[in-house]
Amino acid sequence: MSKKNILAIALFSMLFWNCTSSTDSNDDSPFPSDEKGSTEGIPSYIKNSSNTSLDDFFNSLSGENPSIEELYLNHTFLRFLYLHQNDELDQISSYIGQGAQYATISSNHPDYPFIDTYYMYATLSDEFTSYFGPYVSEEILSYITESEEVVGIGAEVETVGDQICVSTVYWNSPAEKAGLKRGDCITAMSINGSDNLIDVSTEYLFNALIDVASKGTAITIKYTRDQQEGSLTVVASSFAMPTVILRYKNSIPVLQIIRFTDTTVVNGGTYEEFMHAMEEIKDAKSMVIDLRGNPGGSEDHCVNVASAFVSLGDTMGYALASHFDEDLRMGDTQRFDTTYWIATSEGIAKDKYVVLLADEESASCAEVMTMILTNLKQYPMVGKTTYGKGIGQYYLSTLVGLAGITAQQLYDNKNKSYHGYGIAPDINIDDEEQALETAVEMAALGTVKRTAGYGTTPTGNFALAKKAMTPVKRKIPGGFYKILQ
Repeated sequence: MSKKNILAIALFSMLFWNCTSSTDSNDDSPFPSDEKGSTEGIPSYIKNSSNTSLDDFFNSLSGENPSIEELYLNHTFLRFLYLHQNDELDQISSYIGQGAQYATISSNHPDYPFIDTYYMYATLSDEFTSYFGPYVSEEILSYITESEEVVGIGAEVETVGDQICVSTVYWNSPAEKAGLKRGDCITAMSINGSDNLIDVSTEYLFNALIDVASKGTAITIKYTRDQQEGSLTVVASSFAMPTVILRYKNSIPVLQIIRFTDTTVVNGGTYEEFMHAMEEIKDAKSMVIDLRGNPGGSEDHCVNVASAFVSLGDTMGYALASHFDEDLRMGDTQRFDTTYWIATSEGIAKDKYVVLLADEESASCAEVMTMILTNLKQYPMVGKTTYGKGIGQYYLSTLVGLAGITAQQLYDNKNKSYHGYGIAPDINIDDEEQALETAVEMAALGTVKRTAGYGTTPTGNFALAKKAMTPVKRKIPGGFYKILQ
């Protein structure tokens, strides 16, 4: 990666925390020598004065000493962005040479040269502030910004009377491209042109036949549509899993949003998928939005989706985040910007009645959307108290890896936060199917309004945990993110 084009990826994971005050150091050097340590061991070409711009600082990183440059760059990011930097971030010399004594990886591991950077992050109290070296960073970034790649045909079925009928066909899936439609009732299937037709009498059998089909398997499906028999062949292929799935229950549209993602089955991501689904149900007076298990995702997508239900000029909430841009100079102190989310047009669905489904795994962006719609529209919520993530991370590409730094706070339009407590349901139901049935009944009724608020007891999801020194290929929450370049 060119040091002149360091990608600043601001991925806000929607985790709430109290913000520290700005730093108040006025020293000319960003790393003054004191009892915490000196700048000894840092190459002279990266000892920049307070007047050095961030751009010039980035350009001074020559690659001659990647280990120390990666440490220096990450220390700079933390100094400007980390909410607790004033209390927790030490002098850079305090981290040089310290990682090896705690390392649990061998010296030939690809991330070992950056073990001091791992150590620096491990000393910080916030478990969502993390460093990902070259061994893991690409996978982490892909997970955050792209929907899951799966192999199959992209269709779901349900039992209708004594028939097995298609309930959902995923957008841009192999099934859709082959011509399968919602409402088609499956009668028989065969694999790879076999004359051995298998009668499809249960949902389980249909799913079992699809699940065993590897990439490239041709599946012939016989069906009835409008009392006419038909047949088509669909080839199991890899495709991007949609993040918005439209189903119906008792004629009520149930829109499941799996996560909010920039890249999905379409270039426009989750928001484009959402608009596509809303066009299909434009005449529906009420609906259910299912956010259960949704870990969050892109700020732009979840706020835009939420804005479809509010009125022009509505203030949906705001974010308080660490300031980070090209105007900063190395001697600057940490400061913060406030960004208000204000609807710039009339929402296309502002007159619909909505019931929200959420649970303890609904987090980040899913909670932002829930917060906006329960506060502004008084839409009721069914299920369980949400995760309670209300602080956010910037994820920034470094010289060789990825840095995730807690740098943001979130408030609703009444200056309140749900961090640590979650958003409480109006009707608390543990059983998933019962919760769905209740939400559908409420949507059909169309009169129940929000009466609950935020949770009153801690969710227990924010106890401090020791961060691992070992580079691990692990997935992280979808969060609440925004990509800045």
